[in-house]
Amino acid sequence: MKMENKKINTFDIKRRKLLRNSFLGMCSLPFSSSVFAGLSSSSDDSILGKKRVIVYELNGGNDGLSTIIPYNDSLYKKFRPTLALGRDEVIPLNSDIALSNNLSYMSQLFKDNDVAIIQDVGYPNPDLSHFVSRAIWDSGKPAKANSDATGWYGDLVVQNRSAFQEANLDVDALCFESHAAFTNGEGVTSLNTKNIAEFLKSDFVEPNANTNSSSAQQYLYSLMEKNKQVRLRLLSRLNNKLPKWSGYDTPLNRNIEMVNWFIKEGVKTPIYKIAQSGFDTHSNQKNTHIHLMKTLNQSLEMLVTSLKKSSEWNNTIILVRSEFGRRVEENGGRGTDHGTSGPVFLIGGSVNGGVYGKRAALDDLDGNGNLKYTTDFRQVYSTIASNFFELKNNVFLKQGFETIGFI
Repeated sequence: MKMENKKINTFDIKRRKLLRNSFLGMCSLPFSSSVFAGLSSSSDDSILGKKRVIVYELNGGNDGLSTIIPYNDSLYKKFRPTLALGRDEVIPLNSDIALSNNLSYMSQLFKDNDVAIIQDVGYPNPDLSHFVSRAIWDSGKPAKANSDATGWYGDLVVQNRSAFQEANLDVDALCFESHAAFTNGEGVTSLNTKNIAEFLKSDFVEPNANTNSSSAQQYLYSLMEKNKQVRLRLLSRLNNKLPKWSGYDTPLNRNIEMVNWFIKEGVKTPIYKIAQSGFDTHSNQKNTHIHLMKTLNQSLEMLVTSLKKSSEWNNTIILVRSEFGRRVEENGGRGTDHGTSGPVFLIGGSVNGGVYGKRAALDDLDGNGNLKYTTDFRQVYSTIASNFFELKNNVFLKQGFETIGFI
């Protein structure tokens, strides 16, 4: 999408429309004591202030068997006569599994030992509902997942309050999509970009070099009016500057650019979240999934290129996951129905690359014809808490979920 090139000194945005289309929203939870602690000071040696996880959610239930392919398993082709990927459609990782050839950039990162693949991640008594399974992943509590449940990240903040306070973070988390339940239990700043495409098309004109700082300041102020402290903190960190949007023609691309922009400008938060939709492939899956993998591949390249350029590659982990996988056997519509376990990817300069966990057997399915998980998803969270953020109080480790060697 091309932006109209106008020279402007002010932003002509009507307040009523701005409020309707604003892409910055705050969650309704109370702000934590760790947020905005010491506005004029900083803790430069704090791990929480330097490192971050970018959660990249594949909304809809990604088909793991079309992402990490058991290309030498005869049952794979038996279960999927039209959906099985051929040898010319995959990139072998070892003698057992291969990567979709539409993930060529990820393949190169894997060769560089910057990608950890955790096979068949899931949880006990899997739920095939999008909403329930997403709530389980967000809460970290398979038996207690509901709208009132605290989030896995919120629990870590609560249990490590002093560490978060000492880090003098700008915000506890930044969410560039609507599902922010993983932060429940501790207040966070949530960026809601649901209406950003309409917002950009109707109102946004990219400022030129002549745009005065007060205009940019007023623009950001109007977007951040929900909370004065958030406004002041982020304005100070971002120096009243605005991102350049030219060339980012989809909501996902713009969300990625927002994440890249915040990181480059030094915003201190341990976690970001973005999401790619479209993975509920009940029919005509093959071509759809090819497009989804190409989009994921391009998105990762955008993120990684920026992280390397800003020297933040070693301080960042990109966590790619979905709420569940797909049924092993294809359905009559040349698609797949809701399943259980699937692969999780950890990507970053500090990651110990490789393949972790055991591949679920295609000849030992559950009663619904789904895979039996081999790694509990809480082990991923446990590893991030202890080995990446180095938090002293790891709620998952206390529950018996051992760390994995990807960090």
